Amino acid sequence: ADATGAHTGAAITSVSPSSPADQAGLTEADIVVAVDGKPVSSMIDLAAKVRTHQPGESVELTVVTDGAERVVTVTLETAPAN
Repeated sequence: ADATGAHTGAAITSVSPSSPADQAGLTEADIVVAVDGKPVSSMIDLAAKVRTHQPGESVELTVVTDGAERVVTVTLETAPAN
């Protein structure tokens, strides 16, 4: 979802167990504010930046949690079929 409040970015609304996001330590309290150092303005912007990478590649996400910023590395994989 789009972040609200003091930060512009994409709010994490759910993290699937054992997913790349879970393995990287992302939580539902995180707001993604950058991908590989490039600012993220919305959920759509985050999706577009991630889609420029292939499964198996790693991306650095800058996230804000409770006002504290950190960088996590996520190794992408193919999304499961629904």
